[in-house]
Amino acid sequence: MPTPQIAELADRTSIRVLDTTPVLPALLRRYPDAYVSTTIPAGVYGADAPVPAIGVANLLLAHPDLDDDLARRLVDVLIDDAARLVPPGSLGIQYLTPASLIDTVPVALHPAAERRYRERYG
Repeated sequence: MPTPQIAELADRTSIRVLDTTPVLPALLRRYPDAYVSTTIPAGVYGADAPVPAIGVANLLLAHPDLDDDLARRLVDVLIDDAARLVPPGSLGIQYLTPASLIDTVPVALHPAAERRYRERYG
């Protein structure tokens, strides 16, 4: 947050951020574990207060037969170097925390990636 295109629009005209969470139960019935409740912080898009919203995870997927050493090295890159990999203006890197990197439910982590996260974070 903010999404650059929406922020640009908010700079040019008055917009109102709406709470989208009333539809979350229906979405979760249809697509279990795909959506989460989140919040658009106060001040984003001119909102006076935080606004409840619906979010989705962005996941880097690996085939189960990916070489274990490569999976381990990918984990190290995500932990140590992610900020350098994301182009300016891209969003989401601010959420690459140890908890968010290992919490990929309902998608299982590659076994070697899971082991590496646990080695690094206990």
